[in-house]
Amino acid sequence: MTTQRVLALDVYKVHLRAKPISTETESFTKDLMTTSGELLYGEDYDAHPLIHIFFAAVIVLLTYLSLSPFNLRLPRSSQVLVVFADLAVIFLYLNLRTLRIRVTGRELHVAFGVIGTSIPLSEVLYVEAEKPSFWRYGGMGVRWGWDGSVGYLINYGEAVRVTRRRGRAFLFSTRNPETVINTLESWIQRQNDT
Repeated sequence: MTTQRVLALDVYKVHLRAKPISTETESFTKDLMTTSGELLYGEDYDAHPLIHIFFAAVIVLLTYLSLSPFNLRLPRSSQVLVVFADLAVIFLYLNLRTLRIRVTGRELHVAFGVIGTSIPLSEVLYVEAEKPSFWRYGGMGVRWGWDGSVGYLINYGEAVRVTRRRGRAFLFSTRNPETVINTLESWIQRQNDT
């Protein structure tokens, strides 16, 4: 595997084993940098390979069902339903395969494809490392927890919980919780000092 440089504050530089940044990611990062200021931290967290295999199997099965002679024997509305189910699974896969985390000088942005949220850093009260519970969130992806928090989870490993001044608490998976916490806490400290 290749290493990807993860940007953090000048002092924090971490190397991850991950895929190289693609042109899609570079344009995403450039868009964020131009609209929100300096990029303090960036991470693309890919789903486990078994998730990719699962989605590929479901997509192949639904595509086969929508193109097979079996589908022609179904009523027209059922044929359309199978095609829409296939398209919905493809849309979900394209959005849930990578969790993007960006911390700029103004906001924390976490997204699964087009499904994402941005939190202004001025709303961050405190941050802490947490290990998410399956029983609290009930799955992976964008989840609402029993405690009222919103989770962007790609696995149940390490995560960062952000408590906001207003609104729901926010939790997201990351490979580098300490780096994210240090980046956000140093920004909070700078704001408190001024």
